[in-house]
Amino acid sequence: APWSNGIEGANYFIFWDHQRKHILMVEQHIRKDDGTKICLPWTYWSDCKWRMLAPDQYPVFGLERIGNAATIFIHEGAKAAHYITHNDLEGHPFRLELKGSIDGEVAHLGWIGGAPNVDLTDWRMLARLISGRRVIAVLDNDNVGKDALPEMSFSLGGALDAFTFSDDFD
Repeated sequence: APWSNGIEGANYFIFWDHQRKHILMVEQHIRKDDGTKICLPWTYWSDCKWRMLAPDQYPVFGLERIGNAATIFIHEGAKAAHYITHNDLEGHPFRLELKGSIDGEVAHLGWIGGAPNVDLTDWRMLARLISGRRVIAVLDNDNVGKDALPEMSFSLGGALDAFTFSDDFD
């Protein structure tokens, strides 16, 4: 499998456990000729084969990035978390807040499918890892995203801050 060497790319998002020892799932993005995107879940089975099958509950993307981060951003989707983590954001008005002033101070995570899949996400591991940290949900400017916040907060066992956009943003 292309992701078995642990290298992420624009088309593969690897969902590691928090110690980066085991791949929990891989999400493959395929862009069709008409511009639409297909996201395929890949899971590893006990017979040592990868199958294009979703787990019962989706893992959270980026658990291995938490480390000692004091602030954790949770984005709608692995792609957003990956982009913020791996790009400089030069000129972005919130660059320092998003990147942190010290490497590892901030972690960016994501959940598969964003707000519509908040109830299909396994939040248990993340709930254990975030104790005592500031957690900020980054939500799209739509009602589905805003409606996901209470369920996400309940699943994580505490209050969350939310970074939402006004109607000035699509």
